[in-house]
Amino acid sequence: MDFAKLMSSEISKKAQQTSPPPTAEATTKYLKRADLEGQRRQAYLDEQAALQREREAKLNQKRKREEEETARNRERDEKRRRLAEESRIRREAEEEQKERARRKR
Repeated sequence: MDFAKLMSSEISKKAQQTSPPPTAEATTKYLKRADLEGQRRQAYLDEQAALQREREAKLNQKRKREEEETARNRERDEKRRRLAEESRIRREAEEEQKERARRKR
C-alpha cells in the first residue's frame, strides 16, 4: 500500500465527517434588502396580530365582567324591591289590624 494513498483517504474521511451539511443560509452569501424588509414586515404584522388578539381577549373579559356585574345589580335591585314590597304589605296589614282593634273599642 502506498502511504500517500492511505493518507489521502484518511484525510478525505475526516473532511467529510467534520464539514457540516450546507444549509440555505450558508449557501447564500448575500441577502436582498427586499427579503430582509419582507421578513421584518412579516414579523411586525405577526406581532401586531398577537397584540390585537390580546386586546380582543381583554375586551371580552371586561365585557363579561360588566355583564356579570349588571346581572348581580339587577338581582340585588329585584331582591330589594321584593323585600320593600313585602315590608309594605306587612306594615299595611299591621296598620289595618291596629285600626280594627281601635274601632272595636
